[in-house]
Amino acid sequence: MLNITDGLRAQYDGGPGPAAKFCFLYNRLFFATDPFALDMTCHNLIVQKRKTMDAKTNLHPKYTEYLHTGEKYGLGIADPHKIKHIKA
Repeated sequence: MLNITDGLRAQYDGGPGPAAKFCFLYNRLFFATDPFALDMTCHNLIVQKRKTMDAKTNLHPKYTEYLHTGEKYGLGIADPHKIKHIKA
């Protein structure tokens, strides 16, 4: 199964609906065969952007717990050190 995430225009705060003042052009498309690795990769990119923009960043594990639980059940990879992120 191929998972695709549109990262052409991203939003780092103000969700879940659109908030133009928090949008930025990222000009990326993400393709993955592992939805857990894709979610974790995108989560980490948004966290980095929030820190760069001095937006409040909550790193509480509850926001990624479902990814780690899925990894325990063998559904995908959530550990960022195990994810192979290829930038082309």
